[in-house]
Amino acid sequence: MAAKGGIGFGSFGVCSSLEGNAHLTAPFLIGLPEPSKQFVHVFDEGTIELLMSEFDTAIDFIDYLKAREALLGRLGTDVTAFGEEELMAAYLRTMDESGIRHVFFNNPSGEPLPDMVVFDGSHYEGLDSDPGYKRKKLADKISYEWDALIERFIEYGDPSLHERYVDQTAFETEVGLRLLAAESRFRRRQLAEAFVGALRRVKPGDRLGRLVYGGVADETAFVFVIVPKRADVSYAEYRQYRMSVLYAYVQTARLKAALATTFVGIAFDNLHKDYKGGSEDLFVLSKNTWTEEELAELERRRQELGLWGPSMEYWRYRQDEFPQATQAVAIQRIEIDNRKSLQSHDVERRKTTKSRRKMQQQSKRRNRRR
Repeated sequence: MAAKGGIGFGSFGVCSSLEGNAHLTAPFLIGLPEPSKQFVHVFDEGTIELLMSEFDTAIDFIDYLKAREALLGRLGTDVTAFGEEELMAAYLRTMDESGIRHVFFNNPSGEPLPDMVVFDGSHYEGLDSDPGYKRKKLADKISYEWDALIERFIEYGDPSLHERYVDQTAFETEVGLRLLAAESRFRRRQLAEAFVGALRRVKPGDRLGRLVYGGVADETAFVFVIVPKRADVSYAEYRQYRMSVLYAYVQTARLKAALATTFVGIAFDNLHKDYKGGSEDLFVLSKNTWTEEELAELERRRQELGLWGPSMEYWRYRQDEFPQATQAVAIQRIEIDNRKSLQSHDVERRKTTKSRRKMQQQSKRRNRRR
């Protein structure tokens, strides 16, 4: 598709001030076809392919659509873009003040939005030639191991296996798969680094457990467990044993991830094996609150089984979505003091519990007034 003057990607132009029947006199421009109704996204064949290739996880694509609707559907701000690719490129290259969320442009905190925003034809070209963007693409390659893991569970998963070995229904197993698929591309990169790194690190005959936990309230914590197979047991017996080990690791992970409410565990073969093939097992546990008695029982079980012992290493990882040129590797590991890490988790847990109790008390007081 040729663009204006033969320059650009050739997508429809974007003009949020264009409404209703005005589209009939402004070909190749998209605004608000039905301004009085719910916002509708309109893409041509080229841009939908571009967007789906760039935002190739559900959460990334949905986040883009939400941000796009908030920008183009905002009253009082006219937005013009040379093409959809300009919006996409500006969104990818711009973060908010927290450095966590993508935005189309940074508006100084506390200042009103401008009356007009124009995205010229330089953003997509700038993205395509940005060294940071190229480093991002290279860093993202390992994230597709997470995609492949999901595909294997879908294609070869046997729900009846999990039902026999642990108290988990096929529906709960599906929930675990949905949680795996709910992760963004950047997060998949981090998770893939974690489980692939564990597979590379484990020694022949050794068992290894790895917990990925960010210390954020109500987050999903991931547990990766590598279990070796003994020569004197069948593979079916090994799978049964491995599922029980995974179940124990996931249950007791609550002791190390105090703020997490959902735990997703995945078990792997030890790669140092003398048999062909392999498999993965999946287990998910969701629980918002634990009693002191339940936590005490978890601790007893943890000690009995020798899980998450005193030799457990704590590492904090720093990773940028767009790695800097000075970074030799995409992910940087920073060693932290194990004792201080445990103390900080306890402090954080107590603060969260205190805050929740305060909110509950305030809610009760408000209900009494009504």
